[in-house]
Amino acid sequence: MDFNQITEEEYRHFLGKKADYYLKKFDYIENVSKTQNIFFIRGFKSWNWIALITSIFWVGYRKMYGLMLSIAGIMLGLDIILYIMNINLSNSFAYNTALAIVVAGYGNVFYYRYSKKKILYIKQLHQNNDIEKYKALERAGGTSWLGVLISLLAVLASGYICVIIGIY
Repeated sequence: MDFNQITEEEYRHFLGKKADYYLKKFDYIENVSKTQNIFFIRGFKSWNWIALITSIFWVGYRKMYGLMLSIAGIMLGLDIILYIMNINLSNSFAYNTALAIVVAGYGNVFYYRYSKKKILYIKQLHQNNDIEKYKALERAGGTSWLGVLISLLAVLASGYICVIIGIY
């Protein structure tokens, strides 16, 4: 398992309780990326059912706040575009479902890239102190119910903006 300068132990400290699950997924993604440079195949063969069901909330739970805000922005942007084009917003279920499918299909790939970036950053910060490095990995990684709450607030804020501008 060679994930480009990151040890399995570092991944385990970052990933937390579900490390075994994600290490298998990450290994698959890494190996497929060496043989097939096709993002579509790489992502959808690493399907995440929880991400399908919970979508933006899973992203927040895994502390991928930038992606979470991007998804909320996409949802808001699509609502505004549909409103401007005078398209019935009952179709918003269809694009929200499509968005959930994308998150489920690529969620593990997004999480793999996010994890690598965060771990490498933390390793750089704590080059000479393994104890501090592992503490920082555990703080930065894992899961967060606060992230789920932030996701909920992002969705509610998006809905509130739609109400204010008259979309709903």
